[in-house]
Amino acid sequence: MPAFAPHFSALGLLVGLSWSASLTAQEGGACPETQPGAVAEASPVSTFVTFSGDRLPVILRAVLDRHPSLRAFEARAGASGERTRDRLQRPNPEVQADVGGAGPFDEVVGGLELALPLRPSGQVSAVRASGTAERAVIAGECGLTRAGLLGEAASAYADLLAAFDRGALAAEELEVARGFETHARRRAELALAGDLPALQAEVLVREAEARRDEADGQARSARARLEALLATAPGEPSALPDSLAGTSASEWERLISLPAAFQQLSGEGAPALTAARARAEAARLEVDVVRATRRAAPRVGVRAERDTGGEFKLFALAGIALPLFTKAGPAVAAAEAEADAALLQVAADSLALAGEVNSALAEYAAARRILADLEAETLPRAERLEAAARVNSEQGAAGFVLWLEARRSYIDLRSRAVDLRLRAAQAALRLRRATGDFDPLLEES
Repeated sequence: MPAFAPHFSALGLLVGLSWSASLTAQEGGACPETQPGAVAEASPVSTFVTFSGDRLPVILRAVLDRHPSLRAFEARAGASGERTRDRLQRPNPEVQADVGGAGPFDEVVGGLELALPLRPSGQVSAVRASGTAERAVIAGECGLTRAGLLGEAASAYADLLAAFDRGALAAEELEVARGFETHARRRAELALAGDLPALQAEVLVREAEARRDEADGQARSARARLEALLATAPGEPSALPDSLAGTSASEWERLISLPAAFQQLSGEGAPALTAARARAEAARLEVDVVRATRRAAPRVGVRAERDTGGEFKLFALAGIALPLFTKAGPAVAAAEAEADAALLQVAADSLALAGEVNSALAEYAAARRILADLEAETLPRAERLEAAARVNSEQGAAGFVLWLEARRSYIDLRSRAVDLRLRAAQAALRLRRATGDFDPLLEES
């Protein structure tokens, strides 16, 4: 299998799936633009999720629409625009008046001076570029948060599907075990067999009940995770319908399927790298802002003055404020160090992404391979063996024990298949979270 290198060229996780969903609430989850805007107000969220198609796309869209973290980025983008506008405001004019002298009014002298500080060279362009970069950071962090929310929601849904499958398997096994327990006790009452088959069937019933209760607990846990992502407050009616139960092979296929081209993944547009690179660019531009603000600031103005002879004079003024005591060196050095640290973080995130993708690829390939062999070869044979052993289970205690072992082996293999499907789905979701490509899971059919 090709390894995923930490040097990236273009993001290409494209999954060929066609599924559908519809949501009664307005579509949300879009990250803010990088252009400056007013401070955003939190928009109301919908209360209920209405299912009129596939459940996964509906749930994912509802999470994006309802979760407050994405709306917080809108507010942050608005605040960033306001900060940029504040930094671009013109300096206030400075007014200075002085008066002096003694004796009669004719000997009083004084003046009125009006000065206008000017911005240092390059400050306006540096501040504007820095503001744009700050909003790019917010958009990048929003994309990273969005991928995390979608990954967590899809992961919880996969756990829910697995719990449904395990519960259905336990219910099926419980029904069979209870039937055989009744049959074995009847044979024991008729002295056609001993108590051993009935006791073994009772153990099988208890095991099935335990698996059923365990699956129910797993389903409740996964459902609670989805409720939290849907921002369902304590005491608020559930955003999920009570009928959210059951699963199908098509739902698993939607979560697991990836094209063969996913092995050539690259991470140029991965959310973590996008955010890290935006932070690095913002830190680099902040260096320019620091340099510009520490440059000599020119001043222009006028002065009206009355001298001791009572004559009024008007002067034009021009000057420059020299930064004699506020050196730019330490501030620039600190900003440059922050920029260097941000670049190193990009490299670190690149390596972490490479490791995560390679790990998920290996996990995904192994789970798919083992699952394919299990479904194609092992499970059909185990099913035939269990059916044959059931026929022979009437031949005394020995035949019943053989059926019991065959039945347990068959159930364990089917449970193993559920575990493998979940492993493959979770590995595929790790790839989607790392690369940010959840569009195929959001598409309407």
